Amino acid sequence: MITLFKQNRIRKYYYLVFLPLYFTLGLLRVLKLLPKKYILFGAGGGSQFIDNSKYSYLLNKNQNNCIWITHSFQVARELKNVGYRAYLSFSIHGIYFQIFSKLAIVSHGTFDLTPILLLKVSVLQYWHGCPIKKIGVDVKNKKEKSVGDKIWGIIYKVCPHLNNYYADYFVDNSKNFNYQSSFEFGKPNYIKIPYPRLFPLYSNIKDELEIPNEQLIELRSFVSDGKKIIVYMPTYRDNPIWRRVFEEQLMNLATVFGEDDRFVFVYKAHFILTNRMRNDKSMLFQYLNPDPYPLLELSSGLITDYSSIVFDYLPTNKPLSLFIFDKGMYQNNPGYYYDIEKLFASILAYDYKDVYENIKNEIFYEKVINTEKGSIFNDLFYNTFYKQGPFDIQSIKYLLKSNNA
Repeated sequence: MITLFKQNRIRKYYYLVFLPLYFTLGLLRVLKLLPKKYILFGAGGGSQFIDNSKYSYLLNKNQNNCIWITHSFQVARELKNVGYRAYLSFSIHGIYFQIFSKLAIVSHGTFDLTPILLLKVSVLQYWHGCPIKKIGVDVKNKKEKSVGDKIWGIIYKVCPHLNNYYADYFVDNSKNFNYQSSFEFGKPNYIKIPYPRLFPLYSNIKDELEIPNEQLIELRSFVSDGKKIIVYMPTYRDNPIWRRVFEEQLMNLATVFGEDDRFVFVYKAHFILTNRMRNDKSMLFQYLNPDPYPLLELSSGLITDYSSIVFDYLPTNKPLSLFIFDKGMYQNNPGYYYDIEKLFASILAYDYKDVYENIKNEIFYEKVINTEKGSIFNDLFYNTFYKQGPFDIQSIKYLLKSNNA
C-alpha cells in the first residue's frame, strides 16, 4: 500500500480546521510582525530522513538556523541521538520553528512539513527525481474529475499549500523541462541547482555525511572480499497483479545473481512501499535503510526500470540495466515522458537472464558502453545536475533572492 499518499489525503481534512491560523500567520508575515529566522528541511511526507533535503541539511547542519522537521517520533529520536537539530512537527519546538521560518526546503511536497503553517514562507521543492514515467497533473488530467476533486481544486486556490505539489521554487535540471507541465499548479520559478543527494556518488566528503548503518558495514566487507554489489532499485507498482509479476521477476534476478558467487544481489524497495517480500529470502539481501545513495556508491552495477534513479546513476559509467518486463502496463498507465525504447536502447532488457548476462559481461569482460551512457545523460540534463555547486544555504538564498528581483 502506498501509505504516504494515503496519509497526505487524510491530513488534508484535519488541516482544514486550522485555516484561520493559516491566514493569520500569512497576514503577520506580510505585516513583518513575525521575524523570519529559520530554514526548515523535511522529506518523505515527513516520515523519512532521505533525499535532497537530507543532504542539503547535512551540508548546512552547523548553521544554527537550519532545522529538520518530521512527523515521525522515530526519525526525530534517531537524529537527535546523533546531535542533529530535529523536532517533531507538532511539538512546541517544531511549531515554533515553523512559525518563525523564512525558507522551507522539501523533497516530496509541502506535506514534508506542516503546510498550514507555511503561508508566505518560500517553499523550495526539489521533488525526488527527474521522472521517466508521467506524474502529477500529467496523470490526473487524463482522468475525469470527480465532484470531490473539483471541490479540492477550489480549496487549493484558497489554501495552495494543501496541494502537496505547491512550490515557489522548483529544481529542474532537465533540458526538456518536464516539470513545467507536471507541476503547473502554483506556477513556481524553475531553478537549476545541483542535487545534494548525489554527493555520496560524486563527492569526496561523503564519509562526513553518512550515519552509521550495519547493512552498509556488512556490504563493505563483501566488497573487501572482492564481491561485486549489484543493486536492484525498481519503482513501485500499486496494482496487486503488477505486484505479483514483479515479485516473481525479483526472485528470478536474485536467483540468477545468487548462483554466481562473484556477486551480492541487493534489493532496495521504493521508499513508499511498506510491505516486505513474503518469499524465501535465502538469496535476497534486502537493504532496509530508506536512503539508497550510500548503497549506490558501494555498488558495481544497478538494475532499475522506470525510476528516476537511472538519471542519477548514468554519470557513474558503471554497468546499468533498465529491466522493463512490464513495459506494456506502464506504457499506457501512467505513460512516459520519453521514448524509452529509443533513448535507452543500449541498456534495456526484457528478460532477467539478459540483465545478468549484460552486467556480467560489462564487469568481467569489459564490454563497456560508457560513451553511450554519457551521451544519454548529456542529451537530457545540464551539468549542474551532478557536479559540485551551490549546496550551501547562503548560495540558495542568494539564488532565490535573484529570482525575486
